[in-house]
Amino acid sequence: MKLFWKIFFTFTIFMAIVFSLFGTWCVYSAFDSTIEREIDQMNSENRMFKIVYEMTADSLNGVTIDEERLSSIAENMDTSLSRGEYYVCLYDDGGIMLYESSQTVGVHMSADELSEETRSYKITEDGENIMLIFASPIEINSSIYYIETTKDITYIYADRAATLSRIQLITLASVLLTALVTLIVSHFLTRSITELSKTARRFAKGNFEVRAKQKGNDEIAVLSKDFNFMADSIEQKIDELKDRAERQEEFTSSFAHELKTPLTSIIGYSDMIRTMPLSDEETMEYANYIYRQRKRLESLSYKLLELIASGKNDIELKEVPAEGLIRDVYNTVTPSLAERNISMSVSISKAVLIGDKDLLSSLLINLIDNARKASSEGSVIELKGRSDGNYYKISVKDHGIGIPKSELSHITEAFYMVDKSRARKEGGAGLGLSLCSRIVGIHNGSWEIQSREGIDTTITVRLPMKGGSKK
Repeated sequence: MKLFWKIFFTFTIFMAIVFSLFGTWCVYSAFDSTIEREIDQMNSENRMFKIVYEMTADSLNGVTIDEERLSSIAENMDTSLSRGEYYVCLYDDGGIMLYESSQTVGVHMSADELSEETRSYKITEDGENIMLIFASPIEINSSIYYIETTKDITYIYADRAATLSRIQLITLASVLLTALVTLIVSHFLTRSITELSKTARRFAKGNFEVRAKQKGNDEIAVLSKDFNFMADSIEQKIDELKDRAERQEEFTSSFAHELKTPLTSIIGYSDMIRTMPLSDEETMEYANYIYRQRKRLESLSYKLLELIASGKNDIELKEVPAEGLIRDVYNTVTPSLAERNISMSVSISKAVLIGDKDLLSSLLINLIDNARKASSEGSVIELKGRSDGNYYKISVKDHGIGIPKSELSHITEAFYMVDKSRARKEGGAGLGLSLCSRIVGIHNGSWEIQSREGIDTTITVRLPMKGGSKK
């Protein structure tokens, strides 16, 4: 249901309930007040009948007061006091009627409703009429009699019913008026939302320059402001993506240069060795240069191929002993570490990993190689491995240049280099950590990088192991 109709029906139903409840409360409140006043008046009238009857009976000194005399007194009182508004009855404590008005009433107080000490009353129905009955005890010649006065209060209930009918008509008219006003107000309230919705659809279709109109300071205006803020942010992100694509193209060109430059050097130096007479020292120097460049190209090519191949999802994971894996990695990286006079301390606990040995080796070799590039000569790289719940945690820590906080979120992007000049000097092209990220993902593992610029960097990898369960 649209917001327009939600507002319309909510306010209409709410006002209908409010008018109905308030009108009904007013009618019944007035009705209760009228009934209370009628009861008070009837109480006074019945008391007056009782007092007059007792005074009349007491004034008959020396006269025998029998039932006929009692009935006569009641008749005189009925004629002189009731004025046709009340029905008067007189009966003894056995319920035998001694006097009753000429217009008889079909309802009276029952024996169990009477009290010899206090006045009693009730409201009851007599056919289609509603009667208010009061009865007071009278003691004459040590005998108890009851003087009963009855009044027809049907008109009060009829007035209540008529008032309720009028209230219903007024409520209906008020609800219709409220519905009309709500319809108009809902239209104006939701018009801005409708316009904002159209703007959002235009934005979703690619018109990134469109913005919502801001009118006033209400919630809709705030929503429009937030939408414009979101649109600005999205447009900015799109510009950033375009810029990143341009930078990616630039990195691709740089990578082509990485291939072109060493190839040119290799071809040139090899041609010199082939065609020119050189001393043994010069020949060895050129041969070493060619060898280093070839190793650099080999490493770069392997990383690129592994980065592309790692996108596959059908790699079979097997049991890989952690000690054997670390030992092979250590033997592989020792020569490159020795060139920089960098040592490596190893602390490994026994465990069996679940993964691909070649990819895990590539992962650790890349991490250690990055640590080597970041370390100065004579420093130490720490390699630790231990069980951590359901996973095996491997950490590589160097005491080198560190990574700025602003660069941490980008270092796993392919071709991204924190220090381009240093990376190229060390023979890198920014593929190592991107490859590592893919390998960790293939193994359903996780990793984190902690670095303090100028102090140290620790990369911790959590890999699934035999006997653990995935979370």
